[in-house]
Amino acid sequence: MSLLEESCMSFDFKRRLVGLQERMRAQGLDLVVYGSCQNFQYLTGVLVDWRRGVDLGSGANNVFVPREGMPVLTVDEGLVEKAQGSWIKDVRVSKKEEGYRELVGEVLSSLGVDGGRIGNW
Repeated sequence: MSLLEESCMSFDFKRRLVGLQERMRAQGLDLVVYGSCQNFQYLTGVLVDWRRGVDLGSGANNVFVPREGMPVLTVDEGLVEKAQGSWIKDVRVSKKEEGYRELVGEVLSSLGVDGGRIGNW
């Protein structure tokens, strides 16, 4: 994590990210993915209405956390404004006319976890 990235994070989010990445190393995971749920909100700071049911949100709203480095946030077009207020600076938008599968492929490739162990807590 660069000094600039570190200075953009509040202490709580830094602690949450570091704690998660320590657990990932201990479990041998290269990447963890959270969808629109309380864990997503806890880690990103992006408010989502997960209490009505985690499956009611868009499948495009996910945070990809690598074992090392900074997370990537993917959102549908309806969550862009809220996502831009997150401490996570790499926000990628899933547009209706484009496939989400391609976006996920780009995220995995950019994080260098192709073929790695992926967890979902």
